[in-house]
Amino acid sequence: MRPKFRLHTWAPTSAKQGHCRIPRSRRRSFLHLEARGAPVPADIVEKTWQEMGALSERDIPKLVQMMQRKQPELLAYLLMVDEGDLHEDERELLVYLGVAVWQMMSQGKKRRPVVAFDALIAAEDRNLELIEQLQVQGSKPASFVAMAMKMVESYRQREVLRYVVEALIEESDEGPPVREESLGLLFIDLKTVIDALDA
Repeated sequence: MRPKFRLHTWAPTSAKQGHCRIPRSRRRSFLHLEARGAPVPADIVEKTWQEMGALSERDIPKLVQMMQRKQPELLAYLLMVDEGDLHEDERELLVYLGVAVWQMMSQGKKRRPVVAFDALIAAEDRNLELIEQLQVQGSKPASFVAMAMKMVESYRQREVLRYVVEALIEESDEGPPVREESLGLLFIDLKTVIDALDA
């Protein structure tokens, strides 16, 4: 379980109101990103997951402030994407898991890129297209878990994406309720973060 916190008490104002406001309409971008980072191993994912779960409410603002310095547009994306579609608990979950993903992807010898807005939009566009393809291929609408796990199977950063799926399912079962229609949005947003960090 993630530590309890309220987003409005620690989210940096500059990230919410500043240079990276995500438009309501999905903008099309033709940037192509190739995944070049080494896959994050399962032990790093597990270790980071446990460390995030052990954070106190006092620790979280410090970690978010560090992300604001090192990945400002990535943090702004997490704070602004799907504005109007997620309620407060879902937004807090997205930011928490996004910070955890950033921490996981920051491990290892390869330095991860400073993510730019265009890279996030390009990755988001590809993920939306992939979801549409998977839905077309199925004879009937797939459940969130079935569709997400199918994507995990062939994904480069398999262990990080598996963490995202398991965390979303766990939070839906044990935490404040995540609406079923929001699970897909959260999954796309977090996979977009992984893709952009893995460029």
